[in-house]
Amino acid sequence: NFFSLLFRVCPPSSQNYFSLPTTVPENVYFNFLLFGDLTPNTIAVVQLFTDTNGNQQFDEGSDRSFQVTGDFPVDFDGWKHFSFTMEEIGMSEEEASELIAIQVLLISNRNGQPSTPLPVRYGIDFMTFTQDQPLQL
Repeated sequence: NFFSLLFRVCPPSSQNYFSLPTTVPENVYFNFLLFGDLTPNTIAVVQLFTDTNGNQQFDEGSDRSFQVTGDFPVDFDGWKHFSFTMEEIGMSEEEASELIAIQVLLISNRNGQPSTPLPVRYGIDFMTFTQDQPLQL
């Protein structure tokens, strides 16, 4: 039994796809900062979506998704920096050039919660793409 909340980030309306510094999968990094405050049962899931059918929009069920973090427990305190290459995420060069949405989910494992559930939360910020190296903070 899970509770989830999601939001989706899409490119600016003037662009069909996210503008990446390069589409070579081993040379482009997806970076973000994740904030945790030791809230139990909190899970972050970050996904990237590509426009596999070429219609320049995101279509639920037909376009391809890539799990960046899987079911990632937010069991730390404070901000933490994460970087993954598109190659690590499993994207090809063509798929990286057709990146159309980023989805972030907040999940709580209700089975792990006490009878009066505790709140779950995390923060995500500064999602960005860099070339040849992770974001330098």
